Amino acid sequence: MKWVIGLLLLCIVFSLFRGMYFLVKDGGQSKRTVNSLTYRVGLSAMLLILLVVGTWQGWIEPHTVDGQRVVPANNEVTNDLEPSGVPSTAETAVTGGSDAVIEQDAN
Repeated sequence: MKWVIGLLLLCIVFSLFRGMYFLVKDGGQSKRTVNSLTYRVGLSAMLLILLVVGTWQGWIEPHTVDGQRVVPANNEVTNDLEPSGVPSTAETAVTGGSDAVIEQDAN
């Protein structure tokens, strides 16, 4: 999955610079600049859809900057739970009205 995301990002950057080249070379008189930037917008939309679907399907696992895993509050995690139903090393983060549990990494 990381390779696909990286490849899409490289294609987006390539298309951006290609559009800049055509803009400078043609002076904005041809459709090559518009076509190149249209491809970039399409690739960006594809990347966004891939990220949303990948997160929804569990292919991509969101995490915080320091490597802690973010688990939705309604997700049942059975292996790390204490009898009370709350992870022992968890913090609850309230963001935009939704509750999330941040699990500490065991490392």
